[in-house]
Amino acid sequence: DVAKGNADIVISSNHFDSIVCAVKESRGLFDNIKKSVHYLLSCNFAELITILFGMIIFSDVPLAAVQLLWINLLTDCAPAVSLSMERAEDSVMKRKPYTTLGKIFDLGAVASIAIQSIFIAVMTLIAYSIGAKSDTATAMTMAFAVLGMSQIFHCYNSKLEASVINRQLFSNGILNFSAVLTLLIIIFLVLTPAGYVFGMTNLKLNQFALTLLFSFLIVPLCEIIKLIKRIVLK
Repeated sequence: DVAKGNADIVISSNHFDSIVCAVKESRGLFDNIKKSVHYLLSCNFAELITILFGMIIFSDVPLAAVQLLWINLLTDCAPAVSLSMERAEDSVMKRKPYTTLGKIFDLGAVASIAIQSIFIAVMTLIAYSIGAKSDTATAMTMAFAVLGMSQIFHCYNSKLEASVINRQLFSNGILNFSAVLTLLIIIFLVLTPAGYVFGMTNLKLNQFALTLLFSFLIVPLCEIIKLIKRIVLK
């Protein structure tokens, strides 16, 4: 009893392999917290940068308050909650133990979040500038589409520490459901009159295709970042 009271780990099943299972689950849980935090920070900083520099560059707010609120409620919350339900990656037991600092905000993580946030914001502002050639409503709609859809694609970047070209990419059914649902809602808002409620207009097919391209570019960017990390950490 004294030994149990002072032990860091108590094996109740008399099987030492239960320690391995416990460590794997603990590492998976820590990873899920890290993924959700990094995802939310990169998305929310992207929104802040978009609004701040949009006002400086265009002397106007690139997104209405109701549009920004809708993105926060729709494309931020659902994927973040889904990421917290991820199963531990196959490579989780192959890495070295983390230090007491936890490695949630190491230098590499901070740099990645900064790059991802700036990139999403830049793509959103480029879309806004293209749409502004038509009218303000089109500009806001294109900015809304890029900011919203890029966050949906980005949740799959956050899902895996490894490359997205992985058999585990679509293993989380809840994440898949929330991503598809939010993507369909955004498409519905920008291609139908329903978007008028949020101060948007219908995009032409070529405009929508452009926003889809800008949104997807976050995927190859994160692949490059992950590749650099793997090379540096070797």
